[in-house]
Amino acid sequence: MLALLLAPFASAEPIPVTALEAVAKVSPVKVGVGGVFQGGSPFTAGPSGDLLTGLQGMSPGFGLSADVRALGIVGVEIDAIRSNDTGFTTFGAEDGESLEVRQPSWHVPVLLKLGLPSGPVRPNVQLGAQLIVPTESMLDVQGTSPFALAADASPYMTWTAGLGAEIALPFGPDIRLPIAYRAAFDTPSSRAAGARALYALDPDSRVVLSESTTEWRYHGALTVGLAYWF
Repeated sequence: MLALLLAPFASAEPIPVTALEAVAKVSPVKVGVGGVFQGGSPFTAGPSGDLLTGLQGMSPGFGLSADVRALGIVGVEIDAIRSNDTGFTTFGAEDGESLEVRQPSWHVPVLLKLGLPSGPVRPNVQLGAQLIVPTESMLDVQGTSPFALAADASPYMTWTAGLGAEIALPFGPDIRLPIAYRAAFDTPSSRAAGARALYALDPDSRVVLSESTTEWRYHGALTVGLAYWF
């Protein structure tokens, strides 16, 4: 008799659960850690008055990445990337003179991320800020200069935005390949020649030293990584 009474309940359809609730029951918060390679290009427009043609170059780097994600949708990523930021420019083009600035730096982006929670490829958008801390600046000069040249290494901040995607490996533990393109903009930097360098003068008001401020106005970077999620 009891079996007959319970039979309708045993055959009843399960109550449907939304996709979001299912994700939350499995793991509301996940953490991903891994390594990242950055191939970038810093560049700065030429100063007012066309004293320089502008600086542009390459900035390869490697580092570590940490990502915290809620419901697989909203998260925060923090990277620490060691990069060799290099820029090249010409001056006195008729004499074939050129200047290269090399600046080993730490790049620390802090990015808010919004993306798709599932699927083999999961697109996302990124927005935040990036702290760039040069450890030193070096100048290589080809040609002659009427005064001494030097470069300053000072920390600065950029606004950073990017588009990316995570490729989830179809086997084993939760391992993903994050790929993104990021663009950064240093708003306070100026194109004015006086803002791009500090000048030392002799008693006759002649320039004896030009110390370039190596804040790159723009950064563009492609990042590729490997992350383990738990």
